[in-house]
Amino acid sequence: MVKTAEEIKQEKRKVALNENLEKLPDFYAHILKLATGFGKTYLALSMSKQHGGRWLVVCWELAHIKEWKLEIVKHGFNINNYDFVTYMSFTKIKSEVEGVIFDEAHHFKENHAFHMIDKTVNPMKVLFLSATIPSERIKVIKWFIEYAPNSKSKDDFRVQKRTLSQSIASNVLPEPTVNVIYTYLNNIEPNQILEIKKGGVKAKTILEGKYADRFKLMKGRKEYILKLKATEKEVYEYYDSQFNYWWQKFIVSREEYMKNLALQNANKRKRFLSQSKTKSIKDLLNSHINVQPNSRSVIFTGSVAQCTELGGNDAIHSKKTAKQVSNIIDSFNNQERDKLFAVGMIREGKNLVNTPYGVIGQLDNQSKSYTQMVGRLLRHENPVIFVIVVKDTQDEKYLKTAIDGFNKDYISTYTLPEFLTLNKVA
Repeated sequence: MVKTAEEIKQEKRKVALNENLEKLPDFYAHILKLATGFGKTYLALSMSKQHGGRWLVVCWELAHIKEWKLEIVKHGFNINNYDFVTYMSFTKIKSEVEGVIFDEAHHFKENHAFHMIDKTVNPMKVLFLSATIPSERIKVIKWFIEYAPNSKSKDDFRVQKRTLSQSIASNVLPEPTVNVIYTYLNNIEPNQILEIKKGGVKAKTILEGKYADRFKLMKGRKEYILKLKATEKEVYEYYDSQFNYWWQKFIVSREEYMKNLALQNANKRKRFLSQSKTKSIKDLLNSHINVQPNSRSVIFTGSVAQCTELGGNDAIHSKKTAKQVSNIIDSFNNQERDKLFAVGMIREGKNLVNTPYGVIGQLDNQSKSYTQMVGRLLRHENPVIFVIVVKDTQDEKYLKTAIDGFNKDYISTYTLPEFLTLNKVA
């Protein structure tokens, strides 16, 4: 039988992973801080098989247990050698196992450590898996290793680290095409309504006008609800100025309520930027992605409202039940639908099959979310990723944070009209 390009790619990937496995020395604990999509699950399963015995896999949620079981069968491991539990249930069980695998180990906390230190669960080996485990979680793991009954010393561990770019360079992950698509806020047509409220629940007086006249309308009033006609640029600048105002007040006073007001306005600013891109995402889908021979794609949106507007029945978000989300993802993986729209729901623990296109509608100030989203899309042999960024806004700072350390050779920049013109489908 002739092997497909995808099967050949997966074989090369396994060779690279097995080479990593052969280089791993024998320690009580291994922290596998490997990029999303690197193959942490396969590597952990190979290590557990190499060590032998029965293993316990600890997952963040039930849906992730399902993913693990599929991976075990897919790669030919013996599923009877594994038990499964969630982080929440881990501290309630007593188990005699040879080893424990903590998936998404950034959720590992002191109570999980104590449950092994007191020998309720007393493994001979522990594996911690995470693409984005922060330093404070690693400190907890190191503290656990120092006091673990079967650890030889506080140094009886090894951290294996591979960034997204390193994983691509070593042929474990495919080279992506990343297209940064710049959009602009409208600063001509006042097609937005900006609501500004003062006086809390006592605010009753509704005043309408232009954004430029807001100070005249506010003057001398203790309570009001302003409804102002504004351009997109004016709405953005209002939220941006409010964030900067309250953040500077907080820096001086250290008053917590001022910090909360600053963060509230930062969230409003980000949600507004996200919503302003809805039309651009629609145009990109309709004019480019949807006309491709294989248009299967995942679209990461910035809010539940945007996700619902764009995705309809293909949308997964926090307002849907876990069962509904699982059914939608399963039907996507079973090729029964070719689009998946999400708000942060598939950044960790979810494998998506045959997905050549991805759209990241909104970044944030953490590089890990970009890494997680891109990693979800690097299962395809030729992934094409679009990142929508609003020019001259906080979005550009989000982009700088997101791609810090990422190989810039994979990235091209366009405006949406430029990209659609250059990549016109015949």
